[in-house]
Amino acid sequence: MERRIVIHATHAAAAEADRAYLRALTPQERLERLLRMQQAHRERLGDAGRGLARVARVVRLAPPSNKRATARPQDHADAAALEALGEAEAPGGDAEA
Repeated sequence: MERRIVIHATHAAAAEADRAYLRALTPQERLERLLRMQQAHRERLGDAGRGLARVARVVRLAPPSNKRATARPQDHADAAALEALGEAEAPGGDAEA
């Protein structure tokens, strides 16, 4: 690949020259450029460039604790009210009898 430096008067002229150059490339040349850029990017990333390993792991969760978290007294009262409401609305319960 021949490299050369060209100085343009404006950014717009430089951008147009870049587009003209890229349009002049064959599809095969464009593909080769893309593959070279991808390879260079992967080399810069090192091990991370190889991608993520597909791993799944099943983890057994600890049983729920019956301890209450430290909170404001109002939070405990709200939680107790919600629990009582849930028990009252439970299907098949004696709340409606």
